[in-house]
Amino acid sequence: MIEVRDLHVFIGENRVLQGVSFGVREKETVAVVGANGVGKTTLIRTLMGLLKPAQGVVSLNGTDIGPLAPHQVVQLGVACVPEGRRVFKDLTVKENLEMGAYRKEARARMAKSMEWVTAMFPVLRQRWNQRAGTLSGGEQQMLAIGRALMARPNILLIDELSLGLAPLVVKEIFEQLREIRRRMTVLLVEQNVEMTLKNSDRAYVMETGRIVREGPSAELLHDPKIREAYLGL
Repeated sequence: MIEVRDLHVFIGENRVLQGVSFGVREKETVAVVGANGVGKTTLIRTLMGLLKPAQGVVSLNGTDIGPLAPHQVVQLGVACVPEGRRVFKDLTVKENLEMGAYRKEARARMAKSMEWVTAMFPVLRQRWNQRAGTLSGGEQQMLAIGRALMARPNILLIDELSLGLAPLVVKEIFEQLREIRRRMTVLLVEQNVEMTLKNSDRAYVMETGRIVREGPSAELLHDPKIREAYLGL
C-alpha cells in the first residue's frame, strides 16, 4: 500500500533523510526503529504531506502523494498518531474524538466508531466531558490513538507510541495495538525497539537518515547486533 523510493528530505539546509526506501503491504504492521534523532519523525511528516521530498517518490496504492497537502492525504485513508500526542487540550475527550471523524466516510459512521474506540480504551468514556489537557500522559496517548481511528483509516501511522509513558501504560497500549493490527495496515515508528519488534511483522532499522537493516521482526529481535546496539544485551 505504501512504497517509498530513494527519499531525500531536507529541513533547512540539513538533509535528514538520505535515500530511504521501504514498502508496506496491505494489512501488514511494519516498524521503523532507531534511536532518537535519526529521521523517523521526519519520515512520518513527509508521508503525511507536512514536508515535501527534495528527491524520491512516496506512493499510496500506486498514486504519488508527495505533492499532496495533508488534508488530501487524510482523504485517501491515511491517519496519524503524532509524536507528543498533540490532542486539542481545550476540547473535551468527546470533542477530540469528533474532530477525528474528518472524512465523509468517517462522519457517517461516527457513533459506531465512538463505541469501538471507547470499548478499546474505557477510560475515555469515563473522561468523556473532561478537557483533554487535564488527562494524564497515557490517557492523552489513548485519546490521540482514538482520534486517529475515528477517521476510519486504511493505513494508520504511529509516531513514537511509547514516548514519555510509564512502562505499564506502554504495555497496555501495545496490547490494544494488536486489535488495531487486525483491522488495518499500520506503520509504527518507534525507539522502543524490543516492544516494537514484538508487535510488528517486518521492520526497518534507521540510522542517521538511512535504512541500514531490514527483515522479519522476529529475526531482527534475535539478531546479536540489534540486541547489542538497541537492547543492551
